[in-house]
Amino acid sequence: MGFEHLKDIAAIIDDLDAMGRLVRVKSEVDLNLDLTGIAAEFERGPRAVLFENVKGHAAPMLTGLYWSRELLGALMRTPERELPGLISKHIKKWQIDPVHPVVL
Repeated sequence: MGFEHLKDIAAIIDDLDAMGRLVRVKSEVDLNLDLTGIAAEFERGPRAVLFENVKGHAAPMLTGLYWSRELLGALMRTPERELPGLISKHIKKWQIDPVHPVVL
């Protein structure tokens, strides 16, 4: 099973968007006053949240990527019931043959 669609955060965002599993918050939000309250509305749901305009920050912020098995299963193209085995298999593989990060 390939995970090419998980190669970087931009690809993940595009994939979530294409699956209809991304909420885009386009209006400006304050990191300290707004963001957590808005994110809490979607917590444990089947969609991640992308805050595109975070006050005082140049980059957007993505949250909720792992907050539900339904969302994670969709992202990993794996039925929810098979996630624990898949993750365990990959952890064992990474322990035996670690992949060092590439700094860009």
